[in-house]
Amino acid sequence: MRAQETDVEGAADFDVAAFTRSAHGNLRDAVDVEAIRVSPREAQLLGILCVLEGATMAHLRNVLVTATHKDARVTAFLVTWAFEKFWVADALSSVSGSGSTPTGSLPGGPVRRATGGILAGRSIVGAHMVAGYLDDLVLDVAYDTVESDAAPPLRELLAVIRGTKSRHTAFFLSEATRRLASDQRSARLAERGIRREAWPIGAPLLDAATRDAFTASVFGGDVRADHAEHVAHAIAVLPGIRARTASELARTLVKGA
Repeated sequence: MRAQETDVEGAADFDVAAFTRSAHGNLRDAVDVEAIRVSPREAQLLGILCVLEGATMAHLRNVLVTATHKDARVTAFLVTWAFEKFWVADALSSVSGSGSTPTGSLPGGPVRRATGGILAGRSIVGAHMVAGYLDDLVLDVAYDTVESDAAPPLRELLAVIRGTKSRHTAFFLSEATRRLASDQRSARLAERGIRREAWPIGAPLLDAATRDAFTASVFGGDVRADHAEHVAHAIAVLPGIRARTASELARTLVKGA
């Protein structure tokens, strides 16, 4: 599971300026997505991933009404991150046959998030970095699931997608580690988000049956029983995140959003 193997020290030197200059755009320029053929099971999971990756803009609206928008470095990253995720969703839409990238609103909404953000202050930034990291961890497990039986053409696309996303994970992990280590309140806010939010971030955009299908594909059965534990362990080693919070997360992932 690649996202969980990110080197924290290497990620600490993340160059946001270089990231913004080298953003990955239309993935159809890198891979002939129109030529990729997938099974019905693959199409279903890729279609779900399209929705989850496409939830970025809805999430960003909730994030940037808080103190996070005052951090120029984080904001520069997030704008480029959203651009790259749009094109990831676009490629997944084409391969899965879902037709278009999804739209929608996530729970809370900008007004409610802005009000809560005023009370949280700058400590909310660290919590947002943890949310981004956790989202990447869950989606990384889902990509593992697809890739396990994928034919070479699909594997090529997945390699491009995961290469794109690896930089996102590096940034989120670095920022979460640094901010939680220096701000206990940020760690408590992160824990509250872990317990209260549905994971991955875009899960509320899925209907109940689709959420159940995602959970069964990624975290269900004996073969995948340890996936939730791997995600929980990666979160548990972040500064200030208690073991019981990570354990609750593992149970939530297996149960479903």
